[in-house]
Parts: sequence; structure tokens; C-alpha cells
Amino acid sequence: TSKIIPKEVDDMVFDMDIAWSYPLELYYSALEYKLPGEVKIEKLRDSKVITYVTSDRPNIDSSIEENDLRELYEHIRRIPNGKRIDLFLYSLGGHATVGWALTNLIREHTTDFNVLVPSKCFSCATSISLGANKIIMHKAGILGPVDPFVANDFNPKVDNIIKPISVEDVGGYLDLIKDKFDIKDQANVMQGFNTLSNVVNPLALGNVYRHYLKSREDAKKLLELHLNSKTDKERIEKIIRILVETLRYHGHHINRKEAKEIGLDVEFEEELSNSENNLADLMWAL
Repeated sequence: TSKIIPKEVDDMVFDMDIAWSYPLELYYSALEYKLPGEVKIEKLRDSKVITYVTSDRPNIDSSIEENDLRELYEHIRRIPNGKRIDLFLYSLGGHATVGWALTNLIREHTTDFNVLVPSKCFSCATSISLGANKIIMHKAGILGPVDPFVANDFNPKVDNIIKPISVEDVGGYLDLIKDKFDIKDQANVMQGFNTLSNVVNPLALGNVYRHYLKSREDAKKLLELHLNSKTDKERIEKIIRILVETLRYHGHHINRKEAKEIGLDVEFEEELSNSENNLADLMWAL
């Protein structure tokens, strides 16, 4: 049973009862199995690659979730302590707290943690990238803002379904009153807020503000895992301000050049290729 190869099992599962007879052996052999592209990246980068991909296909979409941490740890714990870890990451995002939790889980095993971004790496996936020493981006690689969408029992409901509220939508409404309509006096601004609170439960608005503060705090802590809180203070504040507030739209695409301008530690994949292996091709194929 120690020689079970998952691909062979896929081919033979209808002829053999192996998946049912040896479920644990199958599970652990799958953990050891690596795609050829992963092996080539590991040789090129002198690293261990962990692939974390969530689906964005219609009707079978998935997201970054807390339950994934246990499965990811099963891979992490098989890597020698101190070995460079490259997280190959593709996701539209997910549970906001996972960014801090996963980054720290990986950093318990290594100080050399990097993220490979072949394409979409939005929201919580971007948060994970903030905690990496380097973000290695493909030409098609995209990051996004980390302003959260939040929901609790006090949020508005449509057809009895709780609708999430964007932190920046609330801020945008108040900016509309103060900036676009040029309403400056406190009484009229307060009246505008009262109008909002008549539509959205004040407890839901309080929840929005708590998550806004937490998204800023998490981004700060993630960046300070590899940047100096004193000497890099202005750089850290700039990154947080842009990713949490000034981009205005949660779906904004941050390409690799813009990511560098923001102040993130971005490397282009073509800078890390050699005569034998093209990292761009390997990342895209994987």
C-alpha cells in the first residue's frame, strides 16, 4: 500500500476496490504526490511548493475557508523546518481571518515564505500575499483590495437571505454627502447618517466598522512579519491605505507593475527563470 499512486488509482478505481480498502494509505500517498510542474518549480526555486487553488467556475465555486487550514498543515508539516516555501495561490478570496492564520502557520516552519501568483489572487488571497517575503507575479497575475464584505444577523435581507455590506460602500455614501454634495456642517452630515441608519441596522454598521479596523490591523501585522515597523512605517501605511481605502472598488485589478508602485515586494517571474526552465511557463501550466 505504500506504493499507491493517486493517478493510477483514478484509472483503476472502477476495477479495484483499493480506494475503499486503503483509504488512509490513499490519502497520505495523495499528500506526497506532486505534479511535474510543481517539481520543476521546486528545482528552479530550491523550494517546496504548496498549491492552493479555489474554484471560480459557475455552480462549483469555492473559497478560502478556515477548514482548509488543517489540510494545508498536513502538507506544511512534511517540509523540513527552515526550507523555503512557495505558496502557489489562485483564489477570488474567502474568509478574512484565514490570511493571518495561514501566513503564521507557514512562518512557524520557515522565515523564507513566498507567494506565486499566476492569475487571480483577490481579497483574502491578497492578504495572504501581504505576509510573504516576496510576491512572484506572472504577467497575468492580479491582486486586489482587502476591504472586507461583512454580514451578520443585523444585515439587510432580500428574500430572507442576508446580504453582505461592503465597508467601502458605507464610506462611499458618507463621502458622497461630504465631498460630492459639499455638505460640511455636522448637523447635515449627521442627518445623512441617520438616513442611512434607518435603512441599515446601526448594529450592522457597527459590525462594518469593526471589520474595517480589523482589515487595517491584519494588513499591518502581515506586512510587519517581514518589514520593519519603524524604518518601513511610511511604506506600510501607504500600502494599507491604498489596499483598504483608496482603490474604492473591491473588484479592482492590481497588476504587477501597480503592485510594485504601491510598495509591495513584487518580483517578475521572468527575472527568476534560467536556460532550462521558464518560470512563467511553469506557473501558467500549473
